[in-house]
Amino acid sequence: MGLFSSFTSRVPAARLHVGFRRARIAGAATAAALLSLTTVVVLGSSASAADTPVRDGSRYDRAAASCWEVKQVNPSAPSGVYWLQTPALVAPQQFFCDQVTDGGGWVLVGRGREGWSFATTGQGSPTSIRTAPFGPAAFSPAALSTATINGLLNNTAVSDLPDGIRVWRAATSDGAIAQELRLRTATLPAGVPAGWSWAFNGGIKLASFSDNGILNTSPGLHSRNLNAKPTGGDGWTQLSTYEWKNHNYRNGFWYGYEVVGNQDPNSFLWQYGTERNAVPFAQVWLRPRLTQADVHYPAPDPSGAGAQTLRPLMRTTTEPGTTWGVSGIVGGGKGENNLEVQALATIGTTLYVGGKFEYVQRGATPGVNEKVRQPYLAAFDIPTGAWKPAFLPVLDGQVRDIIAAPDGSLFIAGEFTIVNGVSNTQGLAKIDATTGEVVPGWSATLYDSTTPANARGRALDIHGQWLYVGGTFNTVYGGGLAPGTTARSVKLRNMTRVNLAT
Repeated sequence: MGLFSSFTSRVPAARLHVGFRRARIAGAATAAALLSLTTVVVLGSSASAADTPVRDGSRYDRAAASCWEVKQVNPSAPSGVYWLQTPALVAPQQFFCDQVTDGGGWVLVGRGREGWSFATTGQGSPTSIRTAPFGPAAFSPAALSTATINGLLNNTAVSDLPDGIRVWRAATSDGAIAQELRLRTATLPAGVPAGWSWAFNGGIKLASFSDNGILNTSPGLHSRNLNAKPTGGDGWTQLSTYEWKNHNYRNGFWYGYEVVGNQDPNSFLWQYGTERNAVPFAQVWLRPRLTQADVHYPAPDPSGAGAQTLRPLMRTTTEPGTTWGVSGIVGGGKGENNLEVQALATIGTTLYVGGKFEYVQRGATPGVNEKVRQPYLAAFDIPTGAWKPAFLPVLDGQVRDIIAAPDGSLFIAGEFTIVNGVSNTQGLAKIDATTGEVVPGWSATLYDSTTPANARGRALDIHGQWLYVGGTFNTVYGGGLAPGTTARSVKLRNMTRVNLAT
């Protein structure tokens, strides 16, 4: 099959360049040279064992260090799928390379229209990215994981990439005309991880942003919401990536108000209703200029590695030896806010389980006294799986997170308003790990003055002498003081830290 798909009959194969107003965009000379590609898998000829492999990316054993190296080894290499490998990537993998734009050498790390998750773990499958890089079949977003992208970069700082991050986004409903965005990330302070991040919607700090040659180097640029024209553009020079309710919270690389989309499933410009600010089909590319001469693979230890005892991987079915577990949902309900288990923690050989479950029970068909109502929080012996009936905390709402305290007790956070009848335990409490009783002398109560019933803790972490708490609240009362008092209270929203000891 030929390299170009049906777009090439309508669009000249020149470098893509478009203007920013509708009239200029409609008349611009454009190219879909890469983005209207039919996927090409580049195949190599067989070679004898005596041949020195040419790192042209054509085979597993000819994996190149980058799409850039493929183009240097073979200047006539077409865009398509190639094998790449770096020491950080470890094993060779296949990726889609753009060998046309600006001399080629670009690797595709994500593509899609509306619904990007911007998740560290990636989205969709790597196979779908390389086999469906463009067109309606690629509208459902897919993105490589952060770990894979850092492997492609061989752990190079993104801010050190000469070409920055390239975002191609459609500018017409048929995808024949598009924009080229270049994002140069800011250099981060020493000690801050400088690898890849998908947190476009959170606001990646940028040193510059350009939209088809219009450059903005204003201080404080970030990827959440920016414009190539510091004084304001016409919608075509705007890039926004955050969750907007008018788009039904469907993330993407969207335009300003002047750009209109539609609900056609085959349109390269989408909008949820009549809100405008079209969300275009977009691709994210990187160009690490790595060659085999730049990367160094560690020599294997001839003596091999020492033996290790590994724990079994988690199964998809219940272990045959499992004796006790949890069941039922208090009050019923479905969805992520109504799960039997929300949190796990261990101290020694005891497993603590928190969630919205209603019962602890033995096996699938419990006998008499083997199904006990112990909602929200329970403890089990890890070696035997047995329920520990001495641990009997009494809560009136589900547990969202559990973490072991340095002194051997437990911190719990959740949607409860009181623990064991002890006041000032709303959303957060410290309890005895053996009995479940509230630890005296420690109190940090979460409160929401706008909607008191909504106060809840959702996440816990410990660093140094501090317990960090995330959730839904706007006030924290410490030292055993009740809501309504003013001493030892802090006004804030949804995140705080409190002293581990007090």
